[in-house]
Amino acid sequence: MRRMISLFSALLLIASLPLSALAITVDVGLGNVTIDDTHVKYTTASGDANDPHGGSVTVIQTGGTTSNTVNVTTSTDLTLTLKDVDIDAPSGAAVNVNAGEETTVTV
Repeated sequence: MRRMISLFSALLLIASLPLSALAITVDVGLGNVTIDDTHVKYTTASGDANDPHGGSVTVIQTGGTTSNTVNVTTSTDLTLTLKDVDIDAPSGAAVNVNAGEETTVTV
């Protein structure tokens, strides 16, 4: 019985690894970036995308200064990395964060 429990626990751990290891990099130079509890919506060279982020999102920027923004609305913990980003938002903030009171957003 102990062996079954150990095996089941190991299988659960292995099954959860890919979900926790998900991380995504998006380019704010191509369009606005919107991050919610589980997904990031963004623009690619071939159109709009909506992908799971696993709690970690890196925002990069190609090209010069952009007016596109990053919007975060989450009630779950999130690590947000901004790398070489130059946003000149004509009105409002370049990065907007609306997080729940028990949420940690690390920038």
